[in-house]
Amino acid sequence: MEIYLNIRNIAKKKNIQQKALAASLNVTVQTMTNYFNGRTKITADQIPMFAKLLRVDIEDLFLKDWKPGINEAKYDDTKNEMKDLLREKEKENITLKKQLSDTKNKLTECQNNLVKTQDKYIQLLEQSRNLGKKCG
Repeated sequence: MEIYLNIRNIAKKKNIQQKALAASLNVTVQTMTNYFNGRTKITADQIPMFAKLLRVDIEDLFLKDWKPGINEAKYDDTKNEMKDLLREKEKENITLKKQLSDTKNKLTECQNNLVKTQDKYIQLLEQSRNLGKKCG
C-alpha cells in the first residue's frame, strides 16, 4: 500500500480535513488533494510532518491496517513517556545548574583567598627585606 493511501485513510478516520492539513503544511488544498490521490509524491522530509499533524507515529503511516484507538493509545503512551522524560531531564538540568553555580562560587572564594594569601606573602616578604636592611 502506498503511503499516500495510509495518510488519506488516517486523516479520514480521524475526521481531519484536507483543508486543515494543507494550511498546517503551508500548501494549497489542490496540492493536498494531489497528495491524497497520489498524483504528487510525498517526500521523505514531509513524512514526519504528516505523522505529527495526524498525531500518529511515523511507522503508523506505513501500516496497512491502521486502526484508531489502538495506535493512538500507543502514541499517547509514548507522548506521555516523552513528557515524563523531559520533566526528569529538566530537573536534572536544574540540579546541574545549581551544582555549576555552587562550583563557580567555591572557585571565586578560592581565588579570593589566593589573592589574600599572595598579598600577605608580599607584605611578609617586604617586611623581611626591611628587617634585612636594618640588620645588614
